[in-house]
Amino acid sequence: MTQKGMVASTPIPLTWQRGGEVGSGNELPGELAQLREGLLETIAIRQGRPLWLHRHCLRLREALHTCYGRALTPFRIHQRLRAAWRGRDGRLRCLADPRGEITLIFQPEQPLLTPLQVCLLEVKQPLGAFKTLDRRRHDSLRQRASAAEGEEALLFQEGELLEGTYTNVFLHDRHGWHTPPADGRILPGIAREVILLHLRRSGIAVAERPFPVAALSDCDRIVLCNALRGIIPVRRVILPDGTVLFGAQPD
Repeated sequence: MTQKGMVASTPIPLTWQRGGEVGSGNELPGELAQLREGLLETIAIRQGRPLWLHRHCLRLREALHTCYGRALTPFRIHQRLRAAWRGRDGRLRCLADPRGEITLIFQPEQPLLTPLQVCLLEVKQPLGAFKTLDRRRHDSLRQRASAAEGEEALLFQEGELLEGTYTNVFLHDRHGWHTPPADGRILPGIAREVILLHLRRSGIAVAERPFPVAALSDCDRIVLCNALRGIIPVRRVILPDGTVLFGAQPD
């Protein structure tokens, strides 16, 4: 689903590489488009350079080992990725199947980072700590948010905030900055990790702790983040009862 105000709605050409096979077109071949088992990393290429490449490689290596018992070195993953972007700006998706075989998909893209209206949705099961190729739940949750006029879903479980469908969340109130803990229920996002490091190095208080939905009304700022789109301000939060929370305003 195209996010309003963020990416173009017209088809954007893709190029892909799997083993010795290279292809291009407006759509992926059926066997790639239908992949459900495996892991995913999405890397932003800006000014011809990949952002946080080493962090992405480490996360993919650890996930492959934990999920499938595969041992790939970050250097081997790095080598494959370096050959794929060739100085072009856009997004590079790295798909790793359970055997450790890597497929690379490059797409030119310059996202427009406009503030978002998000819809608060309750989930019985969190999305979890691994970024997998099966995105059906993510798509379904975004469709639910869209039906309620939200441009992204902000998920919660048993009264505690978790994350978005493709974003982590930071919240600011009179006590400082907060973000839900990476306790296995949320993806430990690359941008989340970098922001935490930056805040702490700058001497800015930030707490990784459970954040109750009931405290949303006390926030003066809410921002989302991911490694592709960076920091995205939240302009409104739509609560499950349809109430619109205006307390979360961008700078």
